[in-house]
Amino acid sequence: MTSIKFGTDGWRAIIAEDYTFQNLARVSEATGKWVTQTGISSRVVIGYDTRFLSAEFAQLAARVIAAQGPEVILSNSFCPTPAVSLAAYEQKAVGVVITASHNPPSYNGFKIKAPFGGSASPSQITEVEECIPDSVNLDRLPDFEELTASGKIKSADFSSRYMEVIGERIDLDAVRSSGQKIVHDTMYGSGAGLLTSLLGDQVVPLRAERNPGFHGIAPEPVEKNLKEVSAAILSSGAMLGIANDGDADRVAMFDEKGGYVDSHQILSLLTKYMAVTRGMKGE
Repeated sequence: MTSIKFGTDGWRAIIAEDYTFQNLARVSEATGKWVTQTGISSRVVIGYDTRFLSAEFAQLAARVIAAQGPEVILSNSFCPTPAVSLAAYEQKAVGVVITASHNPPSYNGFKIKAPFGGSASPSQITEVEECIPDSVNLDRLPDFEELTASGKIKSADFSSRYMEVIGERIDLDAVRSSGQKIVHDTMYGSGAGLLTSLLGDQVVPLRAERNPGFHGIAPEPVEKNLKEVSAAILSSGAMLGIANDGDADRVAMFDEKGGYVDSHQILSLLTKYMAVTRGMKGE
């Protein structure tokens, strides 16, 4: 029996070493038990990234959790972690994301989101860990097709809803009318195609194709991993570049000269924009 402990924002392990179907089933069963025993929600939404076997892992998690009683809504494709957070918030559900975020390609993981949309608290994670069984009998688990036919597992498009909300909150017409190009490096992750769906050919996509091995590089948006972004900005005359990690909940930016802008600077710029340019006050 492998001892399973969650770290910062989830459980992560090497695929086929500790991240196995059996260990994933143990964590999923614990999550289902925690949901039903605490009454935190009657629903669980599940998303997954572009990593090796993530879709299959997500299906197993859905089967195990649905067998515990909660209604399960499974993403119909890979999606960003923030899209699962939004679904959890809107559905008043617990969110689960099969992802190892920015870790190397040999890893996969399991994130839990609380119904308010953010990460489950340390005390909630401890409660889940205390429910992890020694093993799960997968032979007795209902088939995925059986659970979907009975309505215990449903399917939804989390990414489209996420893009819809972004479109409601951002003046996309102003961006479109500028005619400026934006380089978007999704690092082979689950942010692929999202900016293009909003802005069409204004977006210059990088590493947007499916590559579960991430071309051997950890999908972490730090400067050393993003040399192609600067070159693409200069060659296309783009006004900026944006890069996301493997599950698209981390961001890096490059300015119009190809200079790197880290997340701390991005937050400072956004705060200045809201407070000074927009005159916003309060929280």
